[in-house]
Amino acid sequence: MDSLKSVTASVKSCSSDCSMVLVYLLVFLMLPVDSLLKINVQNKVASTLSQVLSNDIARVILAFIFYIIWTTNDVMLLLLYLCLLKKLGLY
Repeated sequence: MDSLKSVTASVKSCSSDCSMVLVYLLVFLMLPVDSLLKINVQNKVASTLSQVLSNDIARVILAFIFYIIWTTNDVMLLLLYLCLLKKLGLY
């Protein structure tokens, strides 16, 4: 359990940076870049992330990340994480 506490402490210490990364990724996925620029960047990024995260080992890792974020008591980080999973179609 000591390793879990150290992981939780490190996530808590960099929670603002993690939140900003999730916000930037969510904003990128929500903007109409594909239709405005006539390129397929968002779809490629979303489909690649979905494929990588859809196997069983990745789902266990995602559940572990959820638990770590839950133990940090950072509601905004948890909300952003769940929104990203929803946007990628994994939740």
